[in-house]
Amino acid sequence: MRILLSGIIGAIFLLSCKPTPGVCPVRICGSTTLYPIMTAALASLSRANREAVELSATGSVGGYRSLLDGACDICDSSYRLAPQEIDALAKKGIRVREIAIGYDLVIPIVHPSNPLGEIAPDALRGIFAGTVASWKELRGPDLPIKPVCRDEGSGTGAVWSKRFMRDGPCASGSLRARSNSESLSTVAHEPGAIGYISRAFLNPEVKELKIAGHPTDPAAMKRHPGFRTLYLYVNEKNECPAGRALLVYLMSAGGKELLRNHRFTPATDGGMR
Repeated sequence: MRILLSGIIGAIFLLSCKPTPGVCPVRICGSTTLYPIMTAALASLSRANREAVELSATGSVGGYRSLLDGACDICDSSYRLAPQEIDALAKKGIRVREIAIGYDLVIPIVHPSNPLGEIAPDALRGIFAGTVASWKELRGPDLPIKPVCRDEGSGTGAVWSKRFMRDGPCASGSLRARSNSESLSTVAHEPGAIGYISRAFLNPEVKELKIAGHPTDPAAMKRHPGFRTLYLYVNEKNECPAGRALLVYLMSAGGKELLRNHRFTPATDGGMR
């Protein structure tokens, strides 16, 4: 197995496994949020199946584009493909099977020194739209607000735009991050920054900013505006053993435990779909 990893934080991730001659190859591409899960899941497979897989993480949107271009067999995505995206695949003769594997929350984060613990949804929208420019306007410190937005290929960014921004753009001049890790790093080093990440990536270097009226406990998870389902989109024409083995593992008790260990909720837990 040959592994190429570009960048430590927030860069494009690449795991390239060069199949041996005669092996049926499987190309998996997409979400940076799901990259750690997919990497760990591959480690559970037999050596022959691992060596048949090429895994890349350049964002959910990038994964979809690769699927559309025929450069990918399985797209892992942190947002649900829209009907028009499915139709575009069908027009190219690509039929996909949608598999929900887990649940997640997209949450806002701030620097640990920020005294705010909660924010109203309208104020949050104003920050990322550029109409709220200082924390002082929200009874916070006298610091300019520095929004950190995800790049255009991000499924996390797509969910944020739809759920929090009413499909509006981030303010011009916003800082940009290419992954959850890069968002975390930027906010951790900028006292005035605010970003958003998968809650599974939350660490002590930043602080979660609660959204008023929306608790994040498991019982209320589905009602949170950042609630999302994590998907695999499988090209039905690919019947390689390695791909089947990976899917079977992810839906098994071991795969569900793997999701929990990475702080996601397995899709079959709690009946949420």
